[in-house]
Amino acid sequence: MNGDYLTRRPLPLVAAAGFAVTGSQRSKAGIVERLTAVKPLSGS
Repeated sequence: MNGDYLTRRPLPLVAAAGFAVTGSQRSKAGIVERLTAVKPLSGS
């Protein structure tokens, strides 16, 4: 399937976008991955 690879491993993409991943859970079959992430406040 073309383009299917984009939905397989979201954790590196979320982390690269600057979010702090606080939790990760995969379904038994490994098809669905749920992430909990927060965007850190900019230090000013």
